[in-house]
Formats: sequence, C-alpha cells, structure tokens
Amino acid sequence: MSKILKQLVAVTLTAFAINASAQASTPDALIKLVSTEVIDTVKNDKAMQGGDVGKIVDLVDAKVLPHMDFKRMTASAVGRNWRSATPEQQAKLQDEFKLLLVRTYAGALTEVREGTTVNLKPTRAAAEDTEVVV
Repeated sequence: MSKILKQLVAVTLTAFAINASAQASTPDALIKLVSTEVIDTVKNDKAMQGGDVGKIVDLVDAKVLPHMDFKRMTASAVGRNWRSATPEQQAKLQDEFKLLLVRTYAGALTEVREGTTVNLKPTRAAAEDTEVVV
C-alpha cells in the first residue's frame, strides 16, 4: 500500500468519532464497510483513477464525512484555544479543517489501484460503549 494511502487510513481511523450503534455492529466494522465502499467505487471509476479530484471529493463528501464529528475533531486539533475562539472563529476553523481532510482523502484516493485493500485490527471497545474515537 502506498505511503499516502497508509496516511489516509491513519487519518481516517484517527478522525472517525463514531456512534457504535450506527450502521454496523462495531466501529471497526463501520470503518471497514465505508473504506471498502469508497475504494471499490474508485476502482470502478476510470475518471477517479485518472485523478478527477472533483468526483473524489464528491465521493468522500457522500460516503466518509457523514460519519465524522467535525466540531469535536476540530476542537481536539485546536486544543485549549478552541474554548476562547468565538463561534464564528470556531465555524471557520471547522470548515477549513473539513476542507483539509477532504483534500487529503481526495489526494490519497487518486492512488487507489486494483490491488488496494484495507485491513483493520478489531476494536478493543467494550460492548456497552456507545461512542468511540478511533
């Protein structure tokens, strides 16, 4: 797997703030499902394989972003200064962070090829956990 694709997976795994009851039985199952859907879509679309970033951005926006809590992720990235930012500043930071992640995913997905796969280790969350950060 290419270095940039490994980085994509690492960022995705770090960024997902997942409600464990949503769409899949476990967070790792949801990540595997979404990752596989995205990679399969890219593998079957010659325009995306050719670097059509617009199509890849649309794919990431539709498949990946709905599973992310951008407010929480941005607050975590900004750290203690998040609390001192105005709501307008927080919204702008959140928008820019989202754009950065979408561009990162889009760039990595242009490198997907036929043999590309995603392998995950099982989650270590307890069965009663309702939310995890992966």
